Amino acid sequence: MQFFTSLVLSAMFMATASALPGSVALRAAAQQPAAVPALHEWGKTAITAVFTATSTAALNDAYELYWADDVSIVLNGVAISAKEYADRLSAQGFNGTSTIQFTASFDQPTVANSTQAGLVSLFFTTAAPGTPPVVSTMNLIIRPDPFAKNADTRRVYFIDQVAAAKV
Repeated sequence: MQFFTSLVLSAMFMATASALPGSVALRAAAQQPAAVPALHEWGKTAITAVFTATSTAALNDAYELYWADDVSIVLNGVAISAKEYADRLSAQGFNGTSTIQFTASFDQPTVANSTQAGLVSLFFTTAAPGTPPVVSTMNLIIRPDPFAKNADTRRVYFIDQVAAAKV
């Protein structure tokens, strides 16, 4: 029997200085175990937040989503890089007080032990000073970190694919 767990995330981001001019640097990626150097290669940008379960599954773990600069995002039918997308968000006023909310669905009752990929829709709410908020949508397909141990409370989910995006 397949279980369906809906998780709702509401995260406040902290923008930090970026090594790439003009790009958005979200909360710095947590240091990964030296035994898994491949995790570093996936990208230096991470989203750190807390999932809160809306079902009977009691989940209150910290998760991180990583994407690499070479991940393509389909924006209005045109593929662009994650860095370019971040630059566009930055131009719209995305900053440390911006809020991102999304709902994630998985086919396992316990996300920590799940090997299933999940579709995540991110809703970016950005507002430059003196302008109305702008809501952007980006659909992501993510998968659990295969190196995470069951006892861990922190999980890393890699963004395998960006299904669609629009600003």
